[in-house]
Amino acid sequence: MATNDKASEINELKKDLEKRLMVLNADEKTKAREDFERKNRDGLRLKEDLERELQKEEQKVLGDVNQFLSKVVIDYGKANGYDLILDASSALYFSDAPDITDRIITEADKAYKK
Repeated sequence: MATNDKASEINELKKDLEKRLMVLNADEKTKAREDFERKNRDGLRLKEDLERELQKEEQKVLGDVNQFLSKVVIDYGKANGYDLILDASSALYFSDAPDITDRIITEADKAYKK
């Protein structure tokens, strides 16, 4: 069941429970509240499971992209005689003069199309 369906079901159950609380006896109220709480917990678990799956998939995709881009940068550096290529996030200061970002993007686009 999709999370939106599960969320809708829980919201409907909550509304129904709120309407019926006035006419239910104590045992029925307890059972209805327990049923609602169980379904709510199930919904939260489903949401957490889906979030974990999304994080795993995101990590896999980012790992694949990083591996691909690393190869592109290494190949570009070797082909163009660079001794060192740094990621901007690993340098404290650098001028714009040696910035090869646009050239790397072009090479990545070419490599991706292959």
